Amino acid sequence: MKTFTKSTLFFMLLLAIFGCSNSNPIDEIIEDDPIGNDYFVKSTINDTNLINDEDDATAFTVVTDNDGIQWAAFTGEFSDAENVIISLKGFNGIGTFNLADHEGSGMTYMQIDPSTGLTTVYLANETIGSGIVNVTHYGGGTASGTFSFVGVNPINTTEANITNGEFHLPIVE
Repeated sequence: MKTFTKSTLFFMLLLAIFGCSNSNPIDEIIEDDPIGNDYFVKSTINDTNLINDEDDATAFTVVTDNDGIQWAAFTGEFSDAENVIISLKGFNGIGTFNLADHEGSGMTYMQIDPSTGLTTVYLANETIGSGIVNVTHYGGGTASGTFSFVGVNPINTTEANITNGEFHLPIVE
């Protein structure tokens, strides 16, 4: 559990720096998608379809830590009150990442109650919840794929079902 906490904090920091800054990495890295599609992250959360479009999309961030382990992370901010954060430890390109098999990887769904400001968090990692990310394209400046997960609130054990997840984002290394 200690490893997950350090890993999660590490990638939340990276996403805060690269994914949530006022300057959009999409504008700085690549003007137009070479495939001709808009950048996006979308999913269905508890039967509600959500999408963030090119104006709000973040980057598919890839870094190598001090131990030489490569990480990939991205976030989908669907509104001021809802977002999904995904981090993959041991990322090596195209492939399927099952959280049960990748210690330290994680998926988080956060929901903020606008009336109280309280945040509810649903987690999936190797010990709680379940999830899969399938990276189907990685190269030429973009990454694409699908994801789904069942996030569990560690306080009251309620679940959030994130299905039909798709992403197409610029790569930042």
